[in-house]
Amino acid sequence: MCYLVDQARRVDSFQEPLVRRHDLPPALARKLYFWVSAALRRHILENFDIDVTTLDDAVEAAAQDAIAATAQQHDGQAPNKAVVLARRLGEARQITPRLLVQTLRQAEIALFEALLAEMSGLRLRLVRRLIFEPGGEGLAVCCRALDIDKPTFATIFLLSRRARPSERSMDPRELSRVLSFFEHVRPDAARTVLARWRRDPDLLQAIRNVEEMQRDVAAV
Repeated sequence: MCYLVDQARRVDSFQEPLVRRHDLPPALARKLYFWVSAALRRHILENFDIDVTTLDDAVEAAAQDAIAATAQQHDGQAPNKAVVLARRLGEARQITPRLLVQTLRQAEIALFEALLAEMSGLRLRLVRRLIFEPGGEGLAVCCRALDIDKPTFATIFLLSRRARPSERSMDPRELSRVLSFFEHVRPDAARTVLARWRRDPDLLQAIRNVEEMQRDVAAV
């Protein structure tokens, strides 16, 4: 083991891994991480008896951590302050539905987005889409999956409508319709949808590419 460690140390000193090259664009590094993750996932499924969901969670988390570290090293920019605060509150288990409402009431939209993203495990871009999309069905599914009660969801929905740049006045029938939708969504079904939304689309595409390649090889 000592010999192997010594060898690894000497090799790393002159052969830098591809993903650590400073001239590698973040977008390409992201593709590389997910391609390798998808191939590793396929190998594990073929050789070990493991729950697919558990494996996907682990593979995606590892890839995302590596991507985040690479991106931060590449641009040298400080992380979003709202995201940093939301992450700290999430680690302290202090993100509650009440805090979400309070944040919206204070018109801290960026912090609300970051808090909901941290609480739900969704990407910030997707959270923004759910908040500002017409209809509010996606926001209803997200809140239902997080066990947010109906009155709190109604408040979040109304306050989020006011935050929309193009929102002038809301038709009362819109609130009635989205609350009816909220009531009819089963919590377990909402959690299933939320778990699917958490998957990174690039990882899902990489998995499909690997599976298609495996089928092509098997057909030859």
